[in-house]
Amino acid sequence: MSETPKRLVPKKEIVRELYLKSGNECAFGGCSERLIDKDGVLVGELCHIEAALPDGQRFNPSQTNEERCSFENLLLLCSKHHTVTNDVNVYTVERLKRIKSEHETKYTDIVRRIQNSMTDFTELWKPKLPTKLRRFYQVNGWDPPEGEEQLREVVADIEKLAGRLRPVPKSALTFLAILIERGQMQSLGFNDSIRALHHDIVEACETDDETVVKYVRILERHNLVSVEDDDGAAEIVVKSILDWPFWGPLKIFCKETGVYLKEIIVEGRFDLLD
Repeated sequence: MSETPKRLVPKKEIVRELYLKSGNECAFGGCSERLIDKDGVLVGELCHIEAALPDGQRFNPSQTNEERCSFENLLLLCSKHHTVTNDVNVYTVERLKRIKSEHETKYTDIVRRIQNSMTDFTELWKPKLPTKLRRFYQVNGWDPPEGEEQLREVVADIEKLAGRLRPVPKSALTFLAILIERGQMQSLGFNDSIRALHHDIVEACETDDETVVKYVRILERHNLVSVEDDDGAAEIVVKSILDWPFWGPLKIFCKETGVYLKEIIVEGRFDLLD
């Protein structure tokens, strides 16, 4: 038994796709009317190719209610051309589908090119974790972890640190590595930090205040650094992340072994600590 025709509200993801592929323009050929005006007001109209109800234009009794509100059966028009297309003798199902296809293809290609040209590199950042950390412990003169359980806890801490770095843009991670390389170590018990003078970083990088501030703001948002002002000399402080000293010992490790700090921080090569 066929279902009773009723007008369903299109799903949000369908409406979103329609607007994304509309280019914010009426789909009617040659019309450049906006669907959303400069004030953000929705002025376009969501139109059915084959009507939602029997008294509408081009109603198809063989369709289901879901099919009538599907992406394939909907297009976006300005109010003028919504009225114009009510002439079913001129604007048949086939013609409206062609109008929809030609318009959306134009903007789908643009969307695809944008998507292909933009990559979130934080999603590609896959750190390599250490397994033993023997070299790291040896260089810093530490006793190795006692037993497998303690070793797993240390590796889990490194994984936690990597998780904090993962969402940070690569350029900001590079700046973080520079801060650690150029800064001075400060250890207070199990809490360690690296402190670098703002103007020293500007000079070392041969850049300007604005660029340094930009990267500091990014790292602040990820709770990796803070800024302290001591008698007018701004210091950038790389915060301690773990419950045991890491940044200072990491700096020592890289200096003694020749491993580049950027390899570990920017490329996620924590396995080099083995």
